[in-house]
Amino acid sequence: MGKKFLIDTNTLIDAQMQKLPESGLRFLADVINQDFTISFITYIEFLGYKNATKATEEFIALANRCSNR
Repeated sequence: MGKKFLIDTNTLIDAQMQKLPESGLRFLADVINQDFTISFITYIEFLGYKNATKATEEFIALANRCSNR
């Protein structure tokens, strides 16, 4: 069993706002392509974020599927 990552709200928002450095974006993409989860608090905070988009909702759905593995 490999590592599983817990992604924080601030990381998701910074990625969406393109505030992460290129290396951070690559690392986050690798994490998302592997095994990750988000907390219920992150779920609520990220969907409640003023710039939430359809892509945001799709990402949250993906996170929920990954959490249920």
